[in-house]
Amino acid sequence: MNRNVVENNWKLRWHDAILNAVEVMDWDILEGDWNQTKGKVKEQWSKLTNDQLDMVSGRRDELVDKIQECYGVAKYEAERQVKDWGARNDAWFDKAARRIQQNADMLRH
Repeated sequence: MNRNVVENNWKLRWHDAILNAVEVMDWDILEGDWNQTKGKVKEQWSKLTNDQLDMVSGRRDELVDKIQECYGVAKYEAERQVKDWGARNDAWFDKAARRIQQNADMLRH
């Protein structure tokens, strides 16, 4: 196999792994602050009921499943929508992370 092909393939996998790790961190934040996040999710996917959002409880895979179910889209389409939504809401994720950190700091003191 051509060395450049192998190297480019490795770089692509590494890049995807980094992106996935960042996304996991964001979803950890959402799970910890789900009550604040539910409204933001409901703005994007208004067909989701409060009961469904309670079941999701900040778990990305559950949200993807509920979007598939409610909107009748394929899994890859639901995944794409969630990824795009996350990318558009980076600033909101950052605020949520700061809010969670402040709450944790207050509890420690």
